Amino acid sequence: MSAHVNKPAKRGFTLIELLVVIAITAVLVALLAPSVQQAREAARRTQCRNNLKQIGLALHHYHDTQSCFPPCGIFLSINSDQAWHSLFTVILPHLGQPALYSQFRIDLPIAVNLPAPVSPLNIRAATFDVPTYLCPSAVGGRADYGAAGLLPVPAGLLIFGRTDYAAVNGIDPDLADLIGPGTLAGRTGLLQFNSARRVRDCLDGTSSTAVIWEDAGRPQRWQLGRRIPAQFSSGAAWADMQSTFLINGSDVDGSGGRCVINCSNDNAVYSFHTGGAQLLLADGSVQFVSDRISHSIIAAVVSCAGGETFSTPF
Repeated sequence: MSAHVNKPAKRGFTLIELLVVIAITAVLVALLAPSVQQAREAARRTQCRNNLKQIGLALHHYHDTQSCFPPCGIFLSINSDQAWHSLFTVILPHLGQPALYSQFRIDLPIAVNLPAPVSPLNIRAATFDVPTYLCPSAVGGRADYGAAGLLPVPAGLLIFGRTDYAAVNGIDPDLADLIGPGTLAGRTGLLQFNSARRVRDCLDGTSSTAVIWEDAGRPQRWQLGRRIPAQFSSGAAWADMQSTFLINGSDVDGSGGRCVINCSNDNAVYSFHTGGAQLLLADGSVQFVSDRISHSIIAAVVSCAGGETFSTPF
């Protein structure tokens, strides 16, 4: 007769135990999620910074080969051979993009360097995104110039490659008045239209002079982290020399028009980083500028030969 062995019954989770495990897991996920998001944003911000460094290297390589920095753009009445081509177009060969640059007819105005049917030449180079010109933190839509009302063409006909960066060539006079007496206004920056300047023209020093700031999210209008429906900001395309701007102040924060960082991306410095925006200086270095920085320092950093003195601006 064989012995009968009683095996202990297998015990599963009770409903209460399962609910406890789920609750603990949810708490852990909630605790870890902000850290994960912060790590991802830190990586995106680092890539954004590296993009600006690459643009800085391209500007200096251009200076090495041409003995000057490129102008922001050239008006047709000044030089018809490079009319309306942007800073970002002319530095493409120095940014590892010679093939894209070679697609342009740089000897012809930008107006004919466009796809058909807008231009019979059917040149599509300006429609491509250049990763170096895009900040990964930015929320960017399509640079549809027809839909945005920036060009008199139907929506969907001209969609350009975007840029989240822009040359800032001065301070708007209205903002200068708000900042205070003695603030230099107008086109005080190093990079200008129709002007090929050299390092020696940067009398304030290259480490104290701004050349490229973030102005992200264009052509969609952004204010204080919110997209404004049915409103648009100009200069979204890297091939558009109108991406350059004078810094205007914004009153969306109730400051009376004095807000210049992360209030609006309409002719103002704007990023999707918390607390400030990235700035490329004329020496090729990149700084993160707080949105609480003094307005007088912003005006001083923008000018290349104003003779302003300040210490530890950033």
